Amino acid sequence: GTLKLCKQTTHLHRRVNNKKTSGTMAVACGVGLWVFVSLIAHAGKVQSQERASPNKAEAALLRCEVCERAVGNLFRQSEALFASSKVKLGEDEYGELAGKICDPLTDEGEWIAKLDVDVDEGRLVLIRHDNVGRCGIECETIKVACQDTLGEVDLDVAELLWQRKLKRAKLTHEVCRQLTDACPGPLSKVSRSRHNEDFLVMSDADRDMAKLMQQMQGMPGMSPQLFDSGAAAAAALKGSPSTLPLTAEGRAREPIVWSGVAAVDTALSALRDVVLAGRDWLYRVWEVPVRQVPWQTHEV
Repeated sequence: GTLKLCKQTTHLHRRVNNKKTSGTMAVACGVGLWVFVSLIAHAGKVQSQERASPNKAEAALLRCEVCERAVGNLFRQSEALFASSKVKLGEDEYGELAGKICDPLTDEGEWIAKLDVDVDEGRLVLIRHDNVGRCGIECETIKVACQDTLGEVDLDVAELLWQRKLKRAKLTHEVCRQLTDACPGPLSKVSRSRHNEDFLVMSDADRDMAKLMQQMQGMPGMSPQLFDSGAAAAAALKGSPSTLPLTAEGRAREPIVWSGVAAVDTALSALRDVVLAGRDWLYRVWEVPVRQVPWQTHEV
């Protein structure tokens, strides 16, 4: 993308034969390459950790409390959606809200990334933090508990939200005790030797990058198999050989597949729009007919 764009701007330079313009466009291309390298390095840093796996046994123990918190957030967000909308809302809008409530990398599901799992008198409890944390094992466990509870009844929940007949307490009872069997939930105690994961605050920049990569993974042509691990990419950019962390058995851990290149492609597309806008400005200044530029009608 960047190299092709620079090649096309060079073609324009020859057309207008202006050294100052050529220098300006060369700087723009250099900035584009710098953005390319910087974003890849940052994406590699964000994705350099091993993808966490949920604890399904603990997810089953947390279903009731997770369900109550999820419904509480659904109710609050649906009321805010209704209050801010200037048009009549349908079930689809509430369905979209219910469909995202269990994803910690969405605004709707951000509440999950603020929760920490702890033990109180042998029982698992959820503790809320003010900041968003990195989605490790406990975050993924809460996500699974939410999906297992609301995944099959999200359309029913959306209809209840759309009807706006139930207050928060009754809505929670209806969803967590009638539509699902999340509550009261099992009373099994957890082992005293349970490992408690530290809650690590996630920066806004890293969270935005993680969101962007998740969105890009679903785009055509952006199959995860096309990309190497973020750690390897960052190490390659630094000119050092990439290595993967080892398990306790001495085997290499499976690398995280990332979509950082897709994020870079988005940034370069924005850069392309800026350069093409500058090209159109040059046309007007030097009165270069559009028909004289052979690549004008092609997508960059």
